[in-house]
Amino acid sequence: MMLNHRNPLPSNRNGICTMPLPNEPDRRHSFRIEDRAQVEFVPLTPDQQALSLEQLLQPSEAFSLLVDLQQLDLQLQQQLFKLSETNSVLASALGLINHKIERLALHLGRNFDDQAESTPITLSEGGLSLSHPEPLPLDSRCAIRLLLLPSGYVLQSLARVVYSHPDTDQRYRIGLSFIELADGQRDLIARHILAHQAQLRRQLRQQLDLDAASASNGTDNP
Repeated sequence: MMLNHRNPLPSNRNGICTMPLPNEPDRRHSFRIEDRAQVEFVPLTPDQQALSLEQLLQPSEAFSLLVDLQQLDLQLQQQLFKLSETNSVLASALGLINHKIERLALHLGRNFDDQAESTPITLSEGGLSLSHPEPLPLDSRCAIRLLLLPSGYVLQSLARVVYSHPDTDQRYRIGLSFIELADGQRDLIARHILAHQAQLRRQLRQQLDLDAASASNGTDNP
């Protein structure tokens, strides 16, 4: 189910959201970004509470492959850290393999980007917010799958509704907190946020350089 979003949380000029989620003091929510992702979002009925994520979300071999590649990447990262102090040659070889895995995952993620519509979200390590056509009860549960772009990271988690209030155009702003998100997936969110912020800073510097060049040309020409 693809969702639309029309009214993002307040942000600074770099697109980094500055409003905290209600009742969420955890530092994981300190850094959040306005982003786009492919979203599968399933509000759960009482009868669905005991079902697994695999039963709640649509089966997808491509998503499963991306998740497997991510797990291999994380495992290799751990081994690289251990090997770097004892066997630099082997660590270098594993680093090349890890880079290949990252490239494959990125390619798969970009294929998804070309095939489906992305949804605006506000994302942090602790949760996300999005727009929904109906209000949801506080503390109700949802199943969610995100494909973060352009990194190609796939996240699957149960989530708890922490707020639900009117948005715009008869829609509702839904705040979700991840439930028992694996540390490896939380690390992927952190990496994605850092890359996103770095990209925004590069774009800002480029715009400032263009503005400075334009102002200089205007001064030089009478």
